[in-house]
Amino acid sequence: MRLARLEHLMDRRPLLVNSVLLRQNPHDVREWENRVEILKDSPEHVVSTYTKAVRAVDPLKAVGKYEDLWVGFAKYYENEHDDVEAAEKIFEQAVLENYRRPGDLAAVWCEYSEMEIRHNLLDKALSVVKRATHVPPKHIRNRKLAEGATVQDRVHRSLRLWNLYADLEESIGTVATVRSVYDQILKLRIATPQTILQYGSLLEEKN
Repeated sequence: MRLARLEHLMDRRPLLVNSVLLRQNPHDVREWENRVEILKDSPEHVVSTYTKAVRAVDPLKAVGKYEDLWVGFAKYYENEHDDVEAAEKIFEQAVLENYRRPGDLAAVWCEYSEMEIRHNLLDKALSVVKRATHVPPKHIRNRKLAEGATVQDRVHRSLRLWNLYADLEESIGTVATVRSVYDQILKLRIATPQTILQYGSLLEEKN
């Protein structure tokens, strides 16, 4: 019995150590990811761990990338259960959460759209990036430097999102819709030299 108890304790050691570390710092994203890996053979515990993690971690105190928890949660349903609908629900919650920087939220939006692309749901993927890049009314945009402005107010300036939007329009849209995307990038003054060269090449290619 003692030997069996010792073996049981040794088997549980990684989980027990992880529990101690999370009690010391519940905002450690990497330890939450370690916990998921430890419990990967139990779907119920994986879901429970992700649920606890996204609620326990304060994005402003996070050690690691808070957005990775949401993305990992959604990908778990996508990859392990082939349940895109459940993954979509998780992403829908994820894009409403607070993040340290607009770029962190942009990463979530991109992962959301890219998941739809992987499943050949291109119209859904386009709809996702359209929502993400929606330019808010001027009175909201002017709050970006004001106290209380959210990352949701500012994420529309993410060039990563706009590049994905342009790529999707080039794949399934028209010349007019692609031009509209690039023109909006220029209007927002977020274009890089590479963006302008890509736009010029596109116009040349389409005569």
